[in-house]
Amino acid sequence: MTQIHCDTTARRTMHQGYKVKFLKAATGTRDDENSAGPVKAAELQRAILFASTCSLSTYSLRKCLSAR
Repeated sequence: MTQIHCDTTARRTMHQGYKVKFLKAATGTRDDENSAGPVKAAELQRAILFASTCSLSTYSLRKCLSAR
């Protein structure tokens, strides 16, 4: 899940001096709900990728790495 595993890995990697790049098509999540309310997977995914772009990563909109 992007908001947990990918985000944590990216932050740790950045602090070790590496550049981080998220590929939209290589990450994902699911609908979720907490005390702030429910959120659809697509909305959550977009928000996490947007926040990561602002703070620590290079975000790629490519749908896939290569067409084979």
